[in-house]
Amino acid sequence: MTGYDFPVAWSTRSVTVRGATITAQAAGERSADPAVLLLGGSGRASHWWPDAFCAELVDAGVRVVRFDAHDAGEPTIPSAGGSGFSAADPAGDALAVADAFGAAHVVVLGASSGGVVAQHLAAQHPDRIVGLVLMSTTAADDVDRSALASRPSVVVHGTADSTFPLADGEALAEAIDAPMIVLTHVGHEPPPPRTWPSLVPAILGVVRDARDGEGL
Repeated sequence: MTGYDFPVAWSTRSVTVRGATITAQAAGERSADPAVLLLGGSGRASHWWPDAFCAELVDAGVRVVRFDAHDAGEPTIPSAGGSGFSAADPAGDALAVADAFGAAHVVVLGASSGGVVAQHLAAQHPDRIVGLVLMSTTAADDVDRSALASRPSVVVHGTADSTFPLADGEALAEAIDAPMIVLTHVGHEPPPPRTWPSLVPAILGVVRDARDGEGL
């Protein structure tokens, strides 16, 4: 991996969801299938995922899509604390963003509560969600874990995560029969650059396995 020493060439769009708009970005070749959809936790803007990290994936031939959560960045819709909010809301936002960029199939990299949403997405839309990278998260309630086990996945968790302890990641990996990457001395945070040499190849491996498994 060579990385980038200049900003990623993002294509930015305003995407209408739930009667309002969120800001979304994509980088990489449009023909790259599946895309990697970055799904942060509640309140995370798209730049929570560093450009340099995204560039590692783009440099490897992956299309990367990221967007502002409904309660962060530049959205114009109610926050997670508003009435009527549920996990279906960010899941619907994620699909709307994928549709806006023409991404028919996606590997979801979900962090924190974004990992919970990713599990719901994969269970409810197996034709669209062809792989999972679940980072710093926990097992979702009311999800058929056998459905998750049928697709390429990896669980990533830091040893210093005080929001979701390492045991949560271990239990999730066991529940969906997925390999696990343990990030030493990493908390509930974006993956620091020192972790990328192990994390990026794992993400690319899920993309490759999803592509091969779906005949993409």
